[in-house]
Amino acid sequence: MSNPFQHLVEPLNPAEPKKTFFNLHKLNDTRYARLPFSIRVLLESAIRNCDEFLVKSKDVNNILNWKVTQYENVEVPFRPARVILQDFTEDSLQKNQELEFERNRERFEFLKWGSQAFQNMRIIPPGSGIIHQVNLEYLARVVFDQDGLYRATISNMCPEYGATAAFFPVDLVSIRYLQQTGREENKVKYIQKYLEAAGLFRDFSNTEQDPDFTQVVELDLSTVVPCCSGPKRPQDKVAVSDMRKKVNESWNNLKAPTDQLYPWDPNSTYIKSPPFFDNLTMELVPSTPITDAYVLLNLGDSVTTDHISPAGNIARNSPAARYLTNKGLTPREFNSYGSRRGNDAVMARGTFANIRLFNKFITKQAPLTIHLPSNGMNVEIKLNTGKTFEAIMRFDTDVELTYYRNGGILNYMIRKMANSS
Repeated sequence: MSNPFQHLVEPLNPAEPKKTFFNLHKLNDTRYARLPFSIRVLLESAIRNCDEFLVKSKDVNNILNWKVTQYENVEVPFRPARVILQDFTEDSLQKNQELEFERNRERFEFLKWGSQAFQNMRIIPPGSGIIHQVNLEYLARVVFDQDGLYRATISNMCPEYGATAAFFPVDLVSIRYLQQTGREENKVKYIQKYLEAAGLFRDFSNTEQDPDFTQVVELDLSTVVPCCSGPKRPQDKVAVSDMRKKVNESWNNLKAPTDQLYPWDPNSTYIKSPPFFDNLTMELVPSTPITDAYVLLNLGDSVTTDHISPAGNIARNSPAARYLTNKGLTPREFNSYGSRRGNDAVMARGTFANIRLFNKFITKQAPLTIHLPSNGMNVEIKLNTGKTFEAIMRFDTDVELTYYRNGGILNYMIRKMANSS
């Protein structure tokens, strides 16, 4: 189905009619000028990708009506143009680079192969800096120019202080930063021109631009010092002056496969061919009932991705450790969950392995759950208010149902790409 908001498309520059963007001002809706800039970015993405399937007109209206829907349980679709992934190697690179490359050689070879095999995949070698520094100084585009369409970008999630996203709208200071970090002048000009045309450029001296916020928090900038997040948690701090200089010689000397398809090593415990596409066919497999499924965890608030997909050390008494031991590895060779994210057999055994995970079923912090007998005993969830309920699996959107019928989002994308080609 065609995009119902196609009438908003117009050239950014009449001299370049093929370079177009969605002009949100043409919505002629006074609510747009009152939206926080992060919500405007979500609105632009929803309008640009509206196909009445993945993104529907009602989704656009929900975002535009943010002042009301922010207090409701409303899901918002978002289709990013770029995703940055962090490969955890912790601090041992600085302490002993040769050991780091020896322990993680297979993963680095796989990553370097990927940078050569895929057109839209870029790998930043280890030792180049922390992820946010590299993103800001080298990768960030602010505005994408792809397929003749401009689109803005949004920033990082911030679970450490309960925010979905931390977003600083682009202003003149941001433009100067782009110039100082070596961005091409013509690109900087079209970035500012697009953001101004789309109502996404911020003038902090103009109070008429102030959006309607749920809450305003003031910060004394004199209390802020230059630092880097991590190394363990985002809210931990490392002074910039304490960072050591890293080198890239080992990465440049690393030999990676040049094949179009990656040559999987069946004996590798770091990089394993995932089972997602085993027995994949172009036709959908009929759905079958899910039986004898049980609730494993009853979690409270402040649960982050680190709780359900840990990156820390692999405990010697853990299921992942037993798997690696059976593969002939010693505890010294276990490394971390973060380093073995390329092996689904390790990560499946490491699910919920964070020692700080609090499972209400067992009333203590531990990566444990209760054993449910095979005779089909029902599990009743009881809240501290005394209320009880039973959990029922459901699909909230047609998109989720489609992913399920395809066997997962990756399987859906493979079929979609195969059909389009």
